[in-house]
Amino acid sequence: MNATFAIAGATFGEAVRKRILMVILLVALLIILISPAFEPFAAGRGARTLIISFGFGVIQLAGTFIAIIMCTGMIPTEIERRTIYTILSKPVQRYQFVLGKFFGAVGTLAFMYLMMGIVFLIASRLALGSFDPKIIRGLLMFFFQSSLLAAVVLFFSTFVSPLVNYFLSGGVFLMGNLLSSFLE
Repeated sequence: MNATFAIAGATFGEAVRKRILMVILLVALLIILISPAFEPFAAGRGARTLIISFGFGVIQLAGTFIAIIMCTGMIPTEIERRTIYTILSKPVQRYQFVLGKFFGAVGTLAFMYLMMGIVFLIASRLALGSFDPKIIRGLLMFFFQSSLLAAVVLFFSTFVSPLVNYFLSGGVFLMGNLLSSFLE
């Protein structure tokens, strides 16, 4: 099991060094920070609903992009660099390798959601004047949704190319969101 956590730590380090993920995070943080500026457009709905919905929408979209972009290339990159053969020649099972990649992805997602959550809580506190504990529950639910999406993307990355994986995982995400709205 130590091998799984070692792979997870390495995966977390690789993901944090990816520039595109940091750009997505910074853009999401910037949009969340300026979301109270859209308060005049609330009209009859109320500023509270607009700010919370807007913030959650940005966080869900950023989390989805982060999960898909990060996990799509994890295993194909290891195969392309041929580092997977070195790792699997050690006493590391294949499931430990994939599980380590998943734990690293979840750790990265947790870091990203923590950053977005802190900024969202600060922005909503400043704009609304009160702290809403439902925001934390919503952030946790979006984190679990992105973690599940990361698992699906990693599953697809074991047998399809990265380009096909983008479309498959994006389709799974869209179908899941559409079905949840339809079933309500």
